[in-house]
Amino acid sequence: MSLPTERLVSPGDTLCDRFLLEREIGRGAVSRVFRARDNLIGEMVALKVIRKAEAPIEVAGFRTEVALGRRVTHPNVVRLHDLHRDPVFGWFVSMELLDGRTIKDECEIRKFQPDEVATLGAQIAAGLSALHVAGVVHRDLKPGNLLLSRRRVVLIDLGIAAPVGSKPAGPVAGTPSYMAPEALDRGEIRPTVDLYALGLLLYELATGNRAFPGRVTSTPGRTERAPDPKPLAGVPGPLATVILDLLAAVPDGDADSFSRRLARLSAGLRSSTPPPISTR
Repeated sequence: MSLPTERLVSPGDTLCDRFLLEREIGRGAVSRVFRARDNLIGEMVALKVIRKAEAPIEVAGFRTEVALGRRVTHPNVVRLHDLHRDPVFGWFVSMELLDGRTIKDECEIRKFQPDEVATLGAQIAAGLSALHVAGVVHRDLKPGNLLLSRRRVVLIDLGIAAPVGSKPAGPVAGTPSYMAPEALDRGEIRPTVDLYALGLLLYELATGNRAFPGRVTSTPGRTERAPDPKPLAGVPGPLATVILDLLAAVPDGDADSFSRRLARLSAGLRSSTPPPISTR
């Protein structure tokens, strides 16, 4: 059976005679994400469906995403289940269903306290460490790809994740405002580009300001590495130090060591009754 030229999948459809779509919960340029019931095992899952029917590049990306994602089982990394093909609606990925809000959405309604920034940073770094140990670089760490769910933060969207040391095919992928100079200028794929992105993220959460709001593209060799340090003047010194260490050309440690540093810092900053980071 030939596939339609544009996906008409919608709530109420059943994919592969198994997954009943309930509602759309997200979308991007390439895919749409649905909350669905897996009728085979009776559990709720999330399904990411390619938006266009004939999309060989996107299908290849889905294969890579699932293959790399299944290397990792960690509470701070979204759990990918499998890649499927429906005879009518085409390719889709089944994955863990997470309830909550992204850090991007949460930033629009409130400011994070220093102990929360450290707590979030420790969890994100722990998730990155699990990816890096498995030989995977996330490459697109940003507020919209981090979900707050039941007192944990989860790295989502492994759509452009790649093996450590691999060479990018085609144009450099990622979000310029959160990319390390070596990734933006030369397309390098190594764990330090994720650490740099974490530094930019924590800078934004701690100060309320994006480090490089106007960065859209790059002039090779001229991409700024260090953001304006002035906004960090109002941030507790130890937290500011960790952020600057993450942004260094050669970070002093790996994701696991930064996770442990941030966890210790969080314990020191936390009051007796900390404000919750959960949205549930």
